[in-house]
Amino acid sequence: TRKRLRPGQTLLVPTPAAMQDANLEQSIDPLDFQPSTAGPEMETYRVKQSDTLARIANHFHVTQRQIIRWNHLKGGHIRPG
Repeated sequence: TRKRLRPGQTLLVPTPAAMQDANLEQSIDPLDFQPSTAGPEMETYRVKQSDTLARIANHFHVTQRQIIRWNHLKGGHIRPG
């Protein structure tokens, strides 16, 4: 099921090494990067009350759409805890 983003929730995000590899690989568009959720290229991030999806995406050098897709979220709004 799809879920909403809440403070305290953990998100799957790519590790810096995984994104670096995707950026260096000529045949992979970084915007289409699809890490394995079970692989070492993903780590978790705990959402804070003051976070926005845009801020989280910028921090990990990915798009908001990627975070939504990787985490099966319904939308990008963070709801109070």
